[in-house]
Amino acid sequence: MTFCSSDWLSFGVMPAIEGEKDDTRFAEWSALLLDQAILAEGGQLEDPAGFVARINQLMLALAG
Repeated sequence: MTFCSSDWLSFGVMPAIEGEKDDTRFAEWSALLLDQAILAEGGQLEDPAGFVARINQLMLALAG
């Protein structure tokens, strides 16, 4: 089975983001996806520490 980033978006993250009721968390997910797209294109992030902080916050929230 080949994994494609669009599969991850279609079946994993996007449905979860679309159902997100918390505006702050929605904004965090949106910023995280934008930063990932920038990195995937070989770009550099303006705020790498913010990127890591968003990942950590979201992982902690998902962990319960």
